[in-house]
Amino acid sequence: MLVCLYVDDLMLTGNNPVLFEAFKKVMSLEFEMTDIGLMSYYLGLQVKKMEEGIFISQESYTKEILKKLNMFGCDPVNTPMESGTKLSQWIRSGFHFVQESHRKFEVLDILMYAMVCTRPDIAHAFGVVSRFLKNLGKEHWEDVKWILRYLRGISDEYLCFEASNPILKGYTDSDMAGDLDNIKVTNGDLYHGSRSCRSVLHYLQLKLISRFMESPTSTYLKVTKRILRYLKGTIDLGLFYSSSDDFNLVGYCDSDYVGDVDDRKNTSGFVFFLGDCVIYLSSKKQIKLLLS
Repeated sequence: MLVCLYVDDLMLTGNNPVLFEAFKKVMSLEFEMTDIGLMSYYLGLQVKKMEEGIFISQESYTKEILKKLNMFGCDPVNTPMESGTKLSQWIRSGFHFVQESHRKFEVLDILMYAMVCTRPDIAHAFGVVSRFLKNLGKEHWEDVKWILRYLRGISDEYLCFEASNPILKGYTDSDMAGDLDNIKVTNGDLYHGSRSCRSVLHYLQLKLISRFMESPTSTYLKVTKRILRYLKGTIDLGLFYSSSDDFNLVGYCDSDYVGDVDDRKNTSGFVFFLGDCVIYLSSKKQIKLLLS
């Protein structure tokens, strides 16, 4: 059983109804609570449970924010980002963001909430424009509006989690040195079970050793040589993909917590298994550091 808490609202999910009832009974002894039944609306999320599966959308939320941003009457587009778009921090053209710097944070916060909840299809476009949040120029803002126009055209679409046996499929793509400022690669990964989207990953290429390519020292060479020594000792090992019927998706993650002595950022690692087969590995350095 999973319990989601927001202020004074609780949402329960899982596959053990007996545990649900026991939990609600214990909580009602401590707090004044009202059971409103199956969830239909929660923090802008609309949920419909049908025979085919569970449908989740943010139709009302999306239309509300489009009206708030004066974009409800815009011309819809079919893609989250215009094909062939290349952005740079040097193309600001002296543009001042509506003379209200707080508005850009508001708009991107809105897009982030939609992306995380029900709109994984805007993950790549959002990831690109959010890199220029500090100095958002006219061209960048045009791409933000393009995302809003895309949402206008699909505001009534739902995510569907089917009640069927999952078949995990994955797709990946890369723009190959598409970042005009640092010539880095942006990768996109999509994983879904049956027709239900499970995970969308968008990330800018980050490599541990390559951070120090401009000014390498003997310490960095020592780390590189250690990797080579490790490969020498495991040269006869490989990945094994069994013909098992086990389709349980399991993930593990870890972080070194302030492991970079230069900027105090974290480096996180992820590994995902489908049954006993490794299907995804990732190592990613923290992009932003928040100070209080």
